[in-house]
Amino acid sequence: IEGLLEMKARGLPIINSRAGLEALASGDWTRRMPTALVADAKGESVCCRAGDEVCPDCGYGACTEIFAAQRLRPTAIAGMVRYL
Repeated sequence: IEGLLEMKARGLPIINSRAGLEALASGDWTRRMPTALVADAKGESVCCRAGDEVCPDCGYGACTEIFAAQRLRPTAIAGMVRYL
Protein backbone atom coordinates (compact mmCIF):
# COMPACT_ATOMS: atom_id res chain seq x y z
CA ILE A 1 0.00 0.00 0.00
CA GLU A 2 2.88 2.34 0.76
CA GLY A 3 4.20 1.66 -2.74
CA LEU A 4 0.82 2.56 -4.24
CA LEU A 5 0.76 5.81 -2.25
CA GLU A 6 4.24 6.66 -3.53
CA MET A 7 3.26 5.90 -7.14
CA LYS A 8 0.10 7.98 -6.76
CA ALA A 9 2.17 10.90 -5.42
CA ARG A 10 4.38 10.63 -8.53
CA GLY A 11 1.28 10.96 -10.70
CA LEU A 12 0.88 7.37 -11.83
CA PRO A 13 -2.72 6.35 -12.62
CA ILE A 14 -3.71 4.64 -9.36
CA ILE A 15 -7.50 4.45 -9.18
CA ASN A 16 -7.75 4.31 -5.38
CA SER A 17 -7.83 7.64 -3.57
CA ARG A 18 -5.11 8.65 -1.15
CA ALA A 19 -7.66 8.63 1.70
CA GLY A 20 -8.86 5.14 0.78
CA LEU A 21 -5.33 3.77 0.59
CA GLU A 22 -4.40 5.39 3.91
CA ALA A 23 -7.44 3.79 5.58
CA LEU A 24 -6.51 0.42 4.08
CA ALA A 25 -2.91 0.76 5.29
CA SER A 26 -3.88 1.79 8.83
CA GLY A 27 -6.66 -0.75 9.23
CA ASP A 28 -8.66 2.00 10.90
CA TRP A 29 -11.98 1.70 9.08
CA THR A 30 -15.37 0.17 9.76
CA ARG A 31 -15.87 -3.45 8.77
CA ARG A 32 -19.25 -4.85 7.81
CA MET A 33 -20.48 -1.56 6.40
CA PRO A 34 -24.18 -1.75 5.49
CA THR A 35 -23.47 0.68 2.63
CA ALA A 36 -21.24 -1.95 1.01
CA LEU A 37 -24.01 -4.46 0.39
CA VAL A 38 -23.18 -7.31 -2.01
CA ALA A 39 -26.05 -8.94 -3.88
CA ASP A 40 -25.93 -12.04 -6.04
CA ALA A 41 -28.15 -14.97 -7.02
CA LYS A 42 -27.85 -16.41 -3.50
CA GLY A 43 -29.06 -13.23 -1.79
CA GLU A 44 -27.54 -10.22 -0.06
CA SER A 45 -24.53 -9.96 2.25
CA VAL A 46 -23.17 -6.99 4.15
CA CYS A 47 -19.69 -6.22 2.73
CA CYS A 48 -18.79 -9.67 1.46
CA ARG A 49 -19.92 -13.27 1.66
CA ALA A 50 -17.10 -14.37 3.98
CA GLY A 51 -17.53 -14.79 7.70
CA ASP A 52 -16.56 -12.24 10.32
CA GLU A 53 -13.23 -14.00 10.93
CA VAL A 54 -11.80 -12.45 7.74
CA CYS A 55 -12.77 -8.87 8.66
CA PRO A 56 -9.58 -7.98 10.59
CA ASP A 57 -7.49 -8.83 7.51
CA CYS A 58 -9.84 -7.36 4.90
CA GLY A 59 -8.10 -5.79 1.95
CA TYR A 60 -11.11 -4.80 -0.11
CA GLY A 61 -10.17 -1.30 -1.28
CA ALA A 62 -13.68 -0.41 -2.46
CA CYS A 63 -14.85 -0.53 1.15
CA THR A 64 -12.14 1.88 2.27
CA GLU A 65 -13.14 4.23 -0.56
CA ILE A 66 -16.74 4.21 0.69
CA PHE A 67 -15.53 4.66 4.27
CA ALA A 68 -13.37 7.67 3.30
CA ALA A 69 -16.13 9.26 1.19
CA GLN A 70 -18.62 8.93 4.04
CA ARG A 71 -16.16 10.92 6.14
CA LEU A 72 -16.01 13.56 3.40
CA ARG A 73 -12.33 13.02 2.66
CA PRO A 74 -11.70 15.20 -0.41
CA THR A 75 -9.55 12.72 -2.36
CA ALA A 76 -12.16 9.97 -1.96
CA ILE A 77 -15.00 12.26 -3.04
CA ALA A 78 -13.02 13.46 -6.06
CA GLY A 79 -12.28 9.86 -7.00
CA MET A 80 -15.95 8.89 -6.83
CA VAL A 81 -17.08 11.91 -8.84
CA ARG A 82 -14.93 10.67 -11.73
CA TYR A 83 -17.29 7.70 -12.07
CA LEU A 84 -20.55 9.66 -12.25
